Amino acid sequence: MQMRSDTEEMTINDLRDQAGTPHVLFEALHKEYRFTVDICAVRHNAKLPTYVTPEQDALSGIGSWVGERVWCNPPFRDIPPWLDMAWRPELVAYLLPVRSDRLWWQAWKGYSECHYFVGEKPHRRPQFVPPPGVKYSSNPMSLCLFLFGVGVKPGLECYRSGLTGERI
Repeated sequence: MQMRSDTEEMTINDLRDQAGTPHVLFEALHKEYRFTVDICAVRHNAKLPTYVTPEQDALSGIGSWVGERVWCNPPFRDIPPWLDMAWRPELVAYLLPVRSDRLWWQAWKGYSECHYFVGEKPHRRPQFVPPPGVKYSSNPMSLCLFLFGVGVKPGLECYRSGLTGERI
């Protein structure tokens, strides 16, 4: 992640990268997996008391993921570097867009346990929490969860509610 000064104007992509995981969705996943650190957060969207900000740069190795149970909602415009870190923690859960045409998807999906978020209609997809001062109307993407680590069954696919995150 790039650091920027307070005077530098944020672009629409920067703001999109700061959209938070829906609270109901995260709570269902946290109840099941008991995450210990959110490694891709800013203060207004952190899901756990322990979190890593862009300035701390989780990808550069500041802090260790080893032995952690990691939650990661990475910037969707730069997913591969985050997946390259999947081998470090005890468990890592990545909230990702379903992009089966991408090389990162093809390279990593078979090593993950993949949970698809589904709904009856597009508006039943998980809706991200916008950063302060930004309004979103909907989430146009299908989302999934890639899980890696202890107790994970690579190649397993299942489905979760797009509204609540519960397994269906």
